[in-house]
Amino acid sequence: MKKQVLTHYPGARSAKEITGDYLSQLEEVHGFDLENTLLATSICVDDINVSTEFRQIQDRPFIMGGLGGVPFVGRTGMAAYAHHIPEDGYAFIFYGPHIGINSEGELGAIRRKGQSGDSTCCGALALALQLLKDPPEESDESEDEVLAAYDYQESRLLKVLQKNKAELQGSEHPIREATELIYDHISTFLNQLIESGKKEFRCKKIALLGGIILNTDHGKEDYVDIRDFTIIDNT
Repeated sequence: MKKQVLTHYPGARSAKEITGDYLSQLEEVHGFDLENTLLATSICVDDINVSTEFRQIQDRPFIMGGLGGVPFVGRTGMAAYAHHIPEDGYAFIFYGPHIGINSEGELGAIRRKGQSGDSTCCGALALALQLLKDPPEESDESEDEVLAAYDYQESRLLKVLQKNKAELQGSEHPIREATELIYDHISTFLNQLIESGKKEFRCKKIALLGGIILNTDHGKEDYVDIRDFTIIDNT
């Protein structure tokens, strides 16, 4: 499984290794007190992502992410998170989308527990790619209105991909390209939320760790391809 993962993401490391490494860096290099740190995650709501939530800090992190890992909590959610951080404490936000890699090395697919066949991963991004490729037939109510009313988060993912339709259509692995585009969207959006709500934070430092989560078949180890690690000194 590791060989399949590294074929697509040479810089990836196991989720367990990533967790231990970056928690050590927070403590030993950047002076974080993990007992006084509030973890937040902006990762996809998919149940397979629990192994990469840095639960060594706490069992129940502040959840920002919806489908695809986008921080749909917005400014209100970011302000709430800032207000929940312990006094003179620290903030740590782990974020990013996810993509599956099965035992055959296929991108965008994994074998889940109790299932005899593969399923899509990330399913929300796979659906957005399908809608981009094969738009539904015209109806009295436009598809955009339907998505906005009944499937808001999926409509947001679709709009991000629509802006890069040509790039996606020319890609050898559209699901991988879509994952990269959503990563950039999450990273930009999170940083904008923090900047616009900076006065809400009363903590000493804010750590941002972003990457692509690489899910594998059930029973196999997950990996993470880290892209950004930023420390904001809030003093």
